[in-house]
This record gives sequence, structure tokens and C-alpha cells, in this order.
Amino acid sequence: MKLKGWVIAVMATLLLVGPALVSADTMIKQVNERGAFEMMGQKVPAGSDTSTVWLGKDRARTDNGDTATVIMRMDKNAVYMIDHKHKAYTEIALEDLGDFDKMMGDNEEAKKMMQGMMAMMKMTVTVTPTEETQKIDKWNCKKYDVKVAMGMGSSDMVIWATDEVKLDYDMFMNLTNSFKAIMPGYDQMIEEMKKIKGLPIKTLNTTKMMGAEATSVMQVIDIKEMDPPAGIYELPEGYQKSDIAMPGMGGK
Repeated sequence: MKLKGWVIAVMATLLLVGPALVSADTMIKQVNERGAFEMMGQKVPAGSDTSTVWLGKDRARTDNGDTATVIMRMDKNAVYMIDHKHKAYTEIALEDLGDFDKMMGDNEEAKKMMQGMMAMMKMTVTVTPTEETQKIDKWNCKKYDVKVAMGMGSSDMVIWATDEVKLDYDMFMNLTNSFKAIMPGYDQMIEEMKKIKGLPIKTLNTTKMMGAEATSVMQVIDIKEMDPPAGIYELPEGYQKSDIAMPGMGGK
């Protein structure tokens, strides 16, 4: 993929991937509605996809549409970032999330392509709890205003979260934000997001970046305690290990 197209793929992921136990695992299904936008002369159409999160005792998984999966294995101290298009995956130690050099490993080519963008991509996140409440579907939610500042743009989010769902919120937050772990400021973001008490049920996001404005709405539509499908926390067969594997970025 040419650099320009690769950059757009990464930016689109960062703009729209939003930010989400007993014997049975917890399954959370979310729908993300994205508005159309244009960046660097290329148009990104409006779209909708469904993401599914599974949370177990010491493991978790999230599928973002049919292009990308993250598997978190606490028992193996590892996060696997899986790119289905290229049938590739990256293995990252849990303590290395947010450490750009360690995440890139020996992939000097990827480091050079990303190095110039790092300063502009550094995130500063501010979460402001409010006293406003709203019932969304069957959950009583509290409103949080979230501002994300970056050198190349900013995001304004309204998050409605509930504490009525019993699950490991820290694991959920780390899992659903793993695709942002490559960005400077990831550790600060995760700590700040812990101010959100509970599970985000609905997130409204407006992002302005590189002259483009993108909007999205992500909402939880189903939560169940159920037995997970066999092998759901394992790497898919036939996929090759890579230094980096994210949507739009092929491995070696």
C-alpha cells in the first residue's frame, strides 16, 4: 500500500474506532454509525459496522467489523492485534502497550514512516463527569464529556455510561482502546478514562483532523452472559506473525 493510502487507513481507524465475571463470559454487542468525510483528497463514505466484545476471567476479545480483532490474554501477558485482510497478527506484551519502540519491534521501515507523525499524534485526554443522567434502552446512564487534543486535530465526545453491568471495566477499557496504543499519550488516556464509572452505553464523537470532520455514534445494543464459541480467545489458524498488524497495514 502506498504511504498516502496507508496513512488514511490509520487515520480512519483512529477517527472512527471508537473507544467498551462468573462461569459464563460476558458478550457485548455494539453498533457504530459513521458519517462520511474527506481527507487528503480521498472520500471516506458513511458506513455502519457491528463490533462484539467478549470478556472472560483472564481473557478478552473484540472484533471491529470483519477487518480487525484484538485478543487480550492476561494468562499469557499478551495482546494479539489481528489484521484479517492480510492474515497477520502482532503479539505485544501487556506492559508494552503504549510504548511505540517496543510495539514496533525491529520493523525499522514502519518506525520511519510513523516517526514524523508521532509528535502530531500525541494525545491529551480530559474527562469531565457531569450530574446529567439519562435512561438509554434499559440502562440508567451518567453523562461524561471527553475532550481529546492532538497536534493534528481534536475530538469531542459525549459518553453515556452505566454502572449497572457487572464486568471488569479496566479490562474493557484497555481492550477497546488497544488500537490507539501506538499513539503517544496512550497511558495518560487510559488513566483519564478510568474517571468514567461503568460501561459506555452510547458514545457520540466529533473529530476534526487534517481539515476533515468526522462524526460517529456507537451504542451498545446487547449484553449477555453466555458460553463463548470454542477457540474464540485463540489465534486463527494460518495467520502469520508480523512486527505490526493493524487494519490497512500488512505484515512482513
